[in-house]
Amino acid sequence: MVYEDESSDDLSSLDISSSFNGMMYRIPASIDDKDYMGIDNSALDVCSEHGLPPERHVAFEEFETCRRFLVCAQPEERVMDLSYLKVNAHGAESSSAAMSVMKSEIEKKEEEIMEVKGKYSVLMNLAEAQGRVIRTQKANHLKEKEKLSEENYNLKVQVDKLTNYEEKLNDDIVVLNLHIDGLKKGIENLIKHKDELKLQIADQLNAVEKNQEKLKMIRDILDG
Repeated sequence: MVYEDESSDDLSSLDISSSFNGMMYRIPASIDDKDYMGIDNSALDVCSEHGLPPERHVAFEEFETCRRFLVCAQPEERVMDLSYLKVNAHGAESSSAAMSVMKSEIEKKEEEIMEVKGKYSVLMNLAEAQGRVIRTQKANHLKEKEKLSEENYNLKVQVDKLTNYEEKLNDDIVVLNLHIDGLKKGIENLIKHKDELKLQIADQLNAVEKNQEKLKMIRDILDG
């Protein structure tokens, strides 16, 4: 069976889990990748056991993730034949050299992980500090909001009082207008009654004058 890593000829990132005859190893888990899948008819190597062209795969297992490789297309438990791999570590081709390279790569990855953890710790401290600042600002904002709410409530109470007072004044104005209308009607009636009295007085004066004239005529007759 053929295993060919197209991203590198170095075995430093291969996760070898079992062996057979000293050169056969189980391949890592893989995922589907539409850009790299199917039978590779252009490959120079074929499976040493079945004589079949290899199948494209993309690794998805620990440090192997995203590495492309070729494997036998035979649908059985697949193992990879390291006889087709060239170890690029000072020209050594032994498994011990490969393991040494793998160990070095693992140590490098561990150092990177420690560095990432350090950065993560710094970021967590910054996030915690920012969280405290945000909580303080939020608490201050809530206090200001409560104060504004109380002031708004007091203002609303004052506005309600003024509104009630205005409504009462409007009611009083309506009552006063009714009284004024009544007074106007009373004045009009008084004026009308006054005019009637004037007419009556004029009639009485005319009657008195006529009576005086009659009285004078009677006196003249009596004196004559």
